[in-house]
Formats: sequence, structure tokens, C-alpha cells
Amino acid sequence: MAKLNADLLDDLTIKAAKYGEVEKNPMRDGNGLFLLLHENGSKYFQLRTTLHGKRKLMQLGVYPQLTLSEARELARVGRTRLRYAVCFLFNISSIFIT
Repeated sequence: MAKLNADLLDDLTIKAAKYGEVEKNPMRDGNGLFLLLHENGSKYFQLRTTLHGKRKLMQLGVYPQLTLSEARELARVGRTRLRYAVCFLFNISSIFIT
């Protein structure tokens, strides 16, 4: 189920977020994209997904060098590549796993 736009992160929320002051750390954007806050003030975008039942964590980049829109695009590309990797591993040529 897709998240409502009101629940998604925005640039102002990310700029204002400080470690220890936010209710949930990491902050969730949806579709496996998270923003992790560190004590030193740094903010990291992460993509969380599963492969063969095991949780995988992909580091996408540091905010603000990586913008929210760029992180969302990288997360989309990462999920797509993971699907193709599963197809390649199991030699599935005509099926795109969703």
C-alpha cells in the first residue's frame, strides 16, 4: 500500500530534524527509504529491503550532498536492480519479479 503524500518526508522536515529531538530515528519516507540521524548531526539516506528473506541495507548518501529527490530516485533504481538480480540468479528471463 502506498503512503499518503502527507506522510512523506520533505526538505524542511529533514533540515529541522536533530538527533534526540525526533520521535522516530530513523525517519521513514516510504518504500524502504529512511533518513538516519547521528549524534554528530549528520544525516544519511538508507534503502532497506530484503533478499532471500534476509534484510539488506544500502547506504545511498549523506544529506544535503544528496537531496531528497535524488535519494528517492536512487532508491527506485536500487529496488529495480535488486529485482533484476533476483531474475538473473534464478535464470528467470520472461518474468519481472514484483
